[in-house]
Amino acid sequence: MNFISDLKNLNKFFDEKDFSNQVTFYSETSNDWQHLSEIIKTLTAKTNFKILYICSDKNDLGLKFKNSNFNSYLIRNQYLLAWLFENIKSKVMLMTLPDLNQYYLKRSKNLVHYIYVPHSLSSLHSIYRKGAFDYFDTLFCVGPHHIKEARKIEEIYNLKKKKLIEFGYSKIDFLIKNFKKFNQKKSDKINFLIAPTWGENSIINNRKVIDVMDHIKLLGYQMVLRPHPITVKQSSDIIFEIVSRYEGYKNFIYQPNTDNNQLLFESDIMVSDWSGIAFEFAFGLRKPVLFIDTSKKIKNIEYNKIGIEPFEHYARGIVGEFFDKNKQYTLNNIKTVDNDDVRKNIFSLGKSSDVACEYISKLMR
Repeated sequence: MNFISDLKNLNKFFDEKDFSNQVTFYSETSNDWQHLSEIIKTLTAKTNFKILYICSDKNDLGLKFKNSNFNSYLIRNQYLLAWLFENIKSKVMLMTLPDLNQYYLKRSKNLVHYIYVPHSLSSLHSIYRKGAFDYFDTLFCVGPHHIKEARKIEEIYNLKKKKLIEFGYSKIDFLIKNFKKFNQKKSDKINFLIAPTWGENSIINNRKVIDVMDHIKLLGYQMVLRPHPITVKQSSDIIFEIVSRYEGYKNFIYQPNTDNNQLLFESDIMVSDWSGIAFEFAFGLRKPVLFIDTSKKIKNIEYNKIGIEPFEHYARGIVGEFFDKNKQYTLNNIKTVDNDDVRKNIFSLGKSSDVACEYISKLMR
């Protein structure tokens, strides 16, 4: 049934005739909407472009967004997606998915300008595969580290220079804007949010999280365990083991929903390993992060060739500190990021969607 439904949506997508006025977005998972939505809302408010939104997750909030210049299409089938990508005629296409043209999603045979929208503050050369951004025409850059890394990658591999835009980060802009409206309930208990990355080196998979949770329990504080969606799918047995260990502790909550920003607002301290959410929490909300040291998350075996220390390695020392099970934690004795560090590391704070809208408008002209 999914194939028939997807085929119908594919046909509807190509029913749009005025390709010269089209801007297409692709969203692989429901999580992508929070990185693309502010750009889409700004474009629909300030331009008359036709916004076409392709998504591959039935829970994507983009399917519920309404605007006279916006249409969404749910297409999950890989073969249909691959054909669609190769035949798109829109002038501009934006996506948070790296590895364009490296696997089954190829560049169109038509003249399309591809823009990469960051879904993480992390560096371009370590947690992503080699060549992950080679086939994009423009990179929206979070901060100076992305500019420096992109140019170095082009130099080392003799690549054509891309357009690098001082974009910033949509998710942090969204968090800042909405946190101002949030009324924090006063409590004498500190709220710890435990939000690790996924994979073998996750503190859930290697069970290092138990030391942390035992210490928080000993201090009598509140704690929420929010695993990565991939961990929920791949390591449900380990999660069950951990949740069972603490289900009798009244201040423990298990929360597998990662789309809940309310949880970020309510939490005082985050515990993480190599998850990008740690930097969103620190830079966006100015709250402290406690890191658990594990093996580095490296997908590009040639990352040392670039000769630049990845942002996610050195930034841990900027936004927080490493967890110490002997420390009596309070909200006043953990290092936090300051405003100057935020400005130094993130472009166009609060204005990323305006930067995107202006740049896309120039391309369309």
